[in-house]
Amino acid sequence: MTALNLQQENKKNDEIIDIATLFRVILLNKLLIGVSVLFFVFAAVLYLRVTQPVYSVNGLVQVESNRSVVDGLLGGSGLSTLANLADVKSPADTEIQLLKSRFILGDVVRNLNLDIVLFSDKDRWYRRLLHPVAAKLDYAKDGVRYTTAEQVVEIRKFNLPDALLNQTFKLNFLTDGRYTLELLNKSEIPGFENQAVIVGSVGHLLTQSMGDGTLQLLVQKSTSNPTLDSMYLTKRNLFRAVQNIDDNLFITEQGKQTGILALIYKGVNQDSIQQTLNEVMRSYLAQNVANRTEDTQQTLKFLDDQLPQLRADLESSEDRYNQFREKNKTIDPEKEAALLLQQSVELKTKRVELEQQATLLGQKYTANFPQMLQVKAQLAALDQDDKTLELRVQAMPELQRKYLQLYRDVQVNTVLYTNLLNSYQQLKVLKAGKTATARVLEQAIKSDNLIKPKKALVLLLSVILGVVVGVILVIFKNLFSAGVKDIAEIEAKTGVSVVATVPRSLYQRRMFRHHDEQRIGLIAADDLEDLAVESLRSLRTVVHFSVVKARNNIILFTGPSPEIGKTFVSANFAAVCAQMGKSVVLIDGDIRRGHLNKYFNVGKVQGLADYLGQDDVQLDHVCNPTSITGLSLITKGSAPSNPSELLLTGRFNTMMSTLSEKYDYVIIDSPPILAAADAAIIARMAGMVFMVVRYAQTHVRELELSLARLSQAGASVEGIVLNDIQRGKSYGYDYQYSYQYRTRK
Repeated sequence: MTALNLQQENKKNDEIIDIATLFRVILLNKLLIGVSVLFFVFAAVLYLRVTQPVYSVNGLVQVESNRSVVDGLLGGSGLSTLANLADVKSPADTEIQLLKSRFILGDVVRNLNLDIVLFSDKDRWYRRLLHPVAAKLDYAKDGVRYTTAEQVVEIRKFNLPDALLNQTFKLNFLTDGRYTLELLNKSEIPGFENQAVIVGSVGHLLTQSMGDGTLQLLVQKSTSNPTLDSMYLTKRNLFRAVQNIDDNLFITEQGKQTGILALIYKGVNQDSIQQTLNEVMRSYLAQNVANRTEDTQQTLKFLDDQLPQLRADLESSEDRYNQFREKNKTIDPEKEAALLLQQSVELKTKRVELEQQATLLGQKYTANFPQMLQVKAQLAALDQDDKTLELRVQAMPELQRKYLQLYRDVQVNTVLYTNLLNSYQQLKVLKAGKTATARVLEQAIKSDNLIKPKKALVLLLSVILGVVVGVILVIFKNLFSAGVKDIAEIEAKTGVSVVATVPRSLYQRRMFRHHDEQRIGLIAADDLEDLAVESLRSLRTVVHFSVVKARNNIILFTGPSPEIGKTFVSANFAAVCAQMGKSVVLIDGDIRRGHLNKYFNVGKVQGLADYLGQDDVQLDHVCNPTSITGLSLITKGSAPSNPSELLLTGRFNTMMSTLSEKYDYVIIDSPPILAAADAAIIARMAGMVFMVVRYAQTHVRELELSLARLSQAGASVEGIVLNDIQRGKSYGYDYQYSYQYRTRK
């Protein structure tokens, strides 16, 4: 295999190791992930507790594109153009915008009093968290009703000046049938800073002058509980009330060009949203019918005004014509006069019809509207034809001319009256048969269709989010931990070799949990094949070959700070040395807070402090045998007031010399070097000093300061023991402890 292939293979193996290691890191921190999951599930439960459920109702409306039939009824006369005014097309997109317009929704707000907001203290989210209240709010044309198991409050009338719209009032009920009404945040409303509390009576209309307007309030109440929570009352302006409906109303066309509109309305009150959506559809249909009959109604009104006048004109012209014939004894005109008469009648009839059409168009359009311009052009043409015909009439004899004029008036008025009367009757029939171009296919009905919150989905997402956040916290904790992790980094920054790496012993942790405070299990005696014991045996090998070069056989274990496992390493290292057949004495040099006696189930006996502080105490009296053959223990003894001074006495030096000659190994567990000066004093007597640091906890700076302090005391550190390496937490050397090699039984 080439060097390049070997490098690629190593890189691939490193990636696999990293993924597996990361997975083990997550498993080792499952408690943190579990706490994260519980936190988010708890937050989800609180969310479900305080969030009001949102329901939806739906309805269907069919929109038809239908042309008015007025054109057919008025066809054949000059008034047929009026039919175009009733021609209505309702595409789906247009009707959707109309349904969501203020024109429709404003009627809904007014009809159901949706601009009134009424709620109590119990409706606030923090009150729902502890005591959910099933409150029902009903909107109707005659008022707003708030109902709970304890009370019923109804607002029949609530009017305010414009300046107080969207402002909140506090309604407090008194025991004597009265109530008080207080304007909240009045200090922020100009002109109402000094507004006093208003007192009213239940069941009676309250009228109070406020600012530039008048407040009117009519409250009805029935309850079995005389002491009620405060109610809060707000009247929104039309814009906000309409906007609130629009935000919860969703309209779509089902399919393409089907004309079927699906309406969905959302809200927290099932009865209210059903009532609101039905009112939206009712208002829309009413508007649709009114819009279709509007043009027909205007035409009928015009004809109602014109028909009496035309009838009067007809009767007047007939009277003048009959009087002329009786006076002059005339007979029918000759052929030429009859032709002129017919043409004149036609021109006059068309002119009157066009003038009537122009009057109708003028009610809706400006003078420059295309239809208006067309009518004016036709009138101008008729004027020209009328002048030409009038010249021909003027050339006739006087008697014939007069006769012709009177007869023409009768004919014109007869035709006009007959046509208008016929149109009037047909339009009345049309109005009676007019129907809407839309119809409701499905009314909104009360439904349990819950939109949100979806409880199962919320809980599932909370669990997923808890796991994801927990994993992220574990990764960040592992990546950004300030403690030492990398052997190469430790050796590069301190110049001292790492002579042993001790993994975390789960067996030791279990013994800590199951034993009382008076005894801590010794893993080197209880589980000889534990990984931590194996690593201490490796350290024993290092000491075995290094002690030959050392100036004595005194071995000191110290560390930068407390809680790094220094005592654990000292006790178990002494045990594995004794198991090799060596005579070992273990000294608890931490006479301030030492607890080595708990590892060997030794009570409070005389120890190091007693020997150094009392001349009558013999060394043999403080050397206590243990359950491990070859291992003796000197406990810390009584707690002295001057521990450093005791260690500086000649008696301590003599003791160390005596023990060094008597035992193969003298092992001392000292206090933390940065916490007390005792460790520096003891280190001067030791032939080998080992610095114990804890993985991911001890800072490099602490380690550097500890080494510097020992150097100042004249002691050199033989090596560093990296303690408490957790399986799966080290990327650089986790593979060293990935396998347990126990004896097969």
